[in-house]
Amino acid sequence: MNTVIEKLNKLAYVVQHNPNCPSPFLVRLCGHSVPSIDLRPYEETRDILGFGKTLEEAAASALSK
Repeated sequence: MNTVIEKLNKLAYVVQHNPNCPSPFLVRLCGHSVPSIDLRPYEETRDILGFGKTLEEAAASALSK
C-alpha cells in the first residue's frame, strides 16, 4: 500500500515549514485545472493547501482536497 509521501511524490508539490506555527508544515499542490504552483498568499492562491503538525499530516490534508 502506498504511503501518503509516496502518493505525494507522484505529483508536483511544494513543502513549506515554519517551526513557529501551530501547524508548521504546509504542502501546496497544483490547483484544479492549473498547470503550476503559484506560491501566492493564502487568500490569492489557486494552489491546493494542506496544513499539519507533521509533513505526513499536511500531505494527507492536501491530497484529500
